[in-house]
Amino acid sequence: MSTSEGASDRSDGRETAATDAEEADDTLDRVTDFYQAALPRSAPALEFLARLGLDEHALLTRFRLGVSDRTLGRAVPALAAAVARTGTSLRDALRREGLVRASGHEHFAGCIVVPLMDTDGRVRQCYGRRLAAPGHALRPTRALPGARLGIWNVAAVAESGDLVLCDDVIDALILWRLGQHRVLALLRPSEQTAMDALVALLRRGDVPRAQVAFAATAEGNLAATRLSAALAATGIAAVRVPLPRGFDVRTFARVHAPAVVSVGALLQGVLPVRRVVSPVAPSARPPEDANHTPDERAAHSHASASDIACDIACDIAGDIVRHLESLVANGFARSTIRTRQAQLARLAAVLAAEGVTRTEDVTAEGLERFRVALARGVSGDTREPSWSTQANLVTAVRMFCAWAVRTRRLTADPSVGLERPRLPRRLPRAVLSASEAERVLARPDPATPLGLRDRAIMEVLYSTGIRRMELIGLDLPDLDAERGVLFIREGKGRKDRLVPIGDRAIHWTHRYLDRTRPQLLRDHDPGAIFLGARGARMRPTRLTERLHGYVLGAGLGKSGSCHIFRHTMATLMHAGGADIRDLQEMLGHALLSTTQIYTHVSIARLKAVHTRTHPARFGR
Repeated sequence: MSTSEGASDRSDGRETAATDAEEADDTLDRVTDFYQAALPRSAPALEFLARLGLDEHALLTRFRLGVSDRTLGRAVPALAAAVARTGTSLRDALRREGLVRASGHEHFAGCIVVPLMDTDGRVRQCYGRRLAAPGHALRPTRALPGARLGIWNVAAVAESGDLVLCDDVIDALILWRLGQHRVLALLRPSEQTAMDALVALLRRGDVPRAQVAFAATAEGNLAATRLSAALAATGIAAVRVPLPRGFDVRTFARVHAPAVVSVGALLQGVLPVRRVVSPVAPSARPPEDANHTPDERAAHSHASASDIACDIACDIAGDIVRHLESLVANGFARSTIRTRQAQLARLAAVLAAEGVTRTEDVTAEGLERFRVALARGVSGDTREPSWSTQANLVTAVRMFCAWAVRTRRLTADPSVGLERPRLPRRLPRAVLSASEAERVLARPDPATPLGLRDRAIMEVLYSTGIRRMELIGLDLPDLDAERGVLFIREGKGRKDRLVPIGDRAIHWTHRYLDRTRPQLLRDHDPGAIFLGARGARMRPTRLTERLHGYVLGAGLGKSGSCHIFRHTMATLMHAGGADIRDLQEMLGHALLSTTQIYTHVSIARLKAVHTRTHPARFGR
């Protein structure tokens, strides 16, 4: 065989391999869509997810959860027609991928199915968990055979910061639902190849610390020890989440309600492993439900009082948890609860270093030392906290102490004299002129579906000045084109408001709704105005990335994303004569002083006065 023939054969082989890989990707993606479409029709699957607290629409659509209801075989002709393939070739592909066994039965029959996607959103592996009736333990997990991606939620590594690592996808989904969005799950934590892949993935990201939330069992502890050592060798600090003996995240969240408080406190280090609040007496038999395996029930029933303590009413860690519970009962937002957890964990760390472990022993002098320590950074900070961070921490301490007085844990409030630092008055970092704003708005290509969507998004942000999460939360009924207003549901501070929207923004939004939104829709309509590429409500980080690219691409020498349109709108409207109180209402500011920064940004009037009156002006 000649050299050219050999090269041709190798080329043909590579092309065949690439074609097979593309077909495999397409097969997994199509089957994932099929399972996802079957979920709303399966009452047992929805009930199973509801018991786990995983029935939130945002979670189901973002991670494409589905169910295998044993109807895949009957749907092969329709699926094959959708991808222009024969039924026989598609059945062969299903067998190659392991989705259908040689016997003809579905591999994930009767399972909740969670796809594992790579950073490009392509399905590379699937996780299955058999449905379990109430009172029965969860069944063992299933996965597709072969060497495949074994990490769930790899997209979380794209953002900098700490990560939580789980040894089960269900545990990771529960943490995501509770607000811990930087969470990964390892499909086969006991396998060295899976662990090596995880370490390699974390090394490519900006991950200073990993919290290992593996089950507190013999197998989980062994895998956590090996993983921690492997991460430490690469310079990534690893800490073990102190779950009680025999517990995993799922069980802990079930037993220690409300989970948003107890799990958050556990991750923040407020609750040490031997001081866990438990409503179940140590000698009592735990409830027989789907979230307890036989091993967990046995471990729980044999736990000693030192493992699960109930008598920590006066312990400062327990009081912090009860204070957080009161915030939940009073309707504070979930994001506020998470922030308070982190802030009071810092307080507990500083006081514990001084030997103060009981709320009744907290003094004004100790709190003042805590405030001073903030300026240097505490609890492992690598940089000094900002003035606003310090001020918010003082506010959290004041609220905790006031609660302790009301609940008679303290006889007097030691935080009365604790002063908040004076905050510097800072102007927005970047504001666009009217011509610069038009250059940015012209960056997306409206001839493409996502370009038209992005143009409509920027037009809405520029016209209304709403916040990023307010835009993502917009539903179809919230746009009243006839009146020219947007209805903002539960904006910052959980307040509703009406915001004017201009005709041009309405025009671009209607173009997007007519042309692009129907193309983005999948089987389920989330009701949101602006959809992501997969038909779900847009992700905040993805929206920021896209708009940041348009601002940089305009070549203005300025950086910004969603908020730059808010600053620009307010500044230009004030320069055009808008009253500051009208701007306050449109922007949804609680305090007029917040809105008044735009009187300083809008310098046109001062410039005119300076030019007209300064004695050194040109020409004199």
